Amino acid sequence: MSASHKLKSLVFAALLGSVSLSAQAVKFDYSGFVTIGMGQLDKDRVKFADYDNQLSFNTDTRMGFQIDAEITDDFSVIAQPIVKAYSVSDPNDDYQAEIDWAYLSYRLTPSVKLRVGRLRVPQYMVSDYLQVGYGYHWVRPPVDVYLLRAEPFNHYQGGEIFYSGKYRGYEINFQAMYGSFSEKTADIEVSVDQMTGLNFSATGENFTFRYAYLLHNVDLDVPDLVPLVDGFMQVGDGIAPFDAAVAEEFYAIARMYEISDEPYTYQAGGIKYELENWLIYTEFSLVDSSNPFGSDSKNTYFSVAYQFENLTPYFFVSSYSNTLSDQIENAINATYESIGREVNDGLNQLRDGGLQSVQRSNLKQKSLAIGLRYDFYENMDLKFEAMKVFPEEIVGGQLSNDGLAGSDNFPNGERFPNIVVYSFTFDYIF
Repeated sequence: MSASHKLKSLVFAALLGSVSLSAQAVKFDYSGFVTIGMGQLDKDRVKFADYDNQLSFNTDTRMGFQIDAEITDDFSVIAQPIVKAYSVSDPNDDYQAEIDWAYLSYRLTPSVKLRVGRLRVPQYMVSDYLQVGYGYHWVRPPVDVYLLRAEPFNHYQGGEIFYSGKYRGYEINFQAMYGSFSEKTADIEVSVDQMTGLNFSATGENFTFRYAYLLHNVDLDVPDLVPLVDGFMQVGDGIAPFDAAVAEEFYAIARMYEISDEPYTYQAGGIKYELENWLIYTEFSLVDSSNPFGSDSKNTYFSVAYQFENLTPYFFVSSYSNTLSDQIENAINATYESIGREVNDGLNQLRDGGLQSVQRSNLKQKSLAIGLRYDFYENMDLKFEAMKVFPEEIVGGQLSNDGLAGSDNFPNGERFPNIVVYSFTFDYIF
């Protein structure tokens, strides 16, 4: 059965259940949301998600339902199936159906719940309603923190203990979680066999503070790196009978590309502050890995909005930095002391490819956006946003190549230009 057919069957069963509530002991409730988005870039030959210089409806368009079946006062089943017009996990497959979350919830005490199933990782201020565009004033949360590339890390299969209580006028939430996940995107496969984490938030009358700490043991499979790894291993094999020490230099480089059961730490925090009509958000995220080919990421944004009746103009500034250590680069450059560039052109191409692999993984950009939300009818809004993206490295930050480097018309190494993303969305909840 296809994913779309499964989703239709699930929704039909849910609707059928709502008709027969009077004959059922289970209390059933559902809600839904729709976002219809369109956007376009002001430049050609680059892409932001699925947006290019032609008007597109894919990147921000999605719909979903939340289905809540209360079996007893303490035990319930919650699911959120969604359909997205675009997904980083499979950008070539439009309108994919998936289960955003589906879990069993059991109330252990009035303040403590146990949840088990497919859960959303609470790494963001708006994680609980990330797919619900009506829930926030932006067209989309600032992507320099709410990373498009982090989509595979947004869910896990496992369990969590959730505490909610009051302390000195603040609503306190605390989550402790454990689980695993495996996701495949267009160019990588990520497997985490052990994820542990803590999430804390405190909400007062006009102030919310949140902090999360997560530890992942990561296996990363990148098919594009296989020729490099094999190449360095083969060079080592060829040199080993003559000079074991030099051969080990190339073997060591090959091992640096392997990410197997590597610990990644993730920290994120944020503050939300409301003062009369003003709304201020700021968040940060930090990713740290000790692996030579593991990413170290530092990301942040600051956003201000002001509500004039049913109009909410806003702006935000943000930055994104994803870098590798210099271990691979230094190791490759060191091999020139043992085997000079003049010795073998094929070996030079392999070493140049290794250096380029590091360069392609160093992603940096800054963004600046202005936008407007218009609540024109109950549970409906329209939004417009113009976001300017400033890539700081040759590989384009979170932009992707759509004809720049390496084509017949443009030389390798052409820098990504600054671009503007124009976006419009219609949001509706029911």
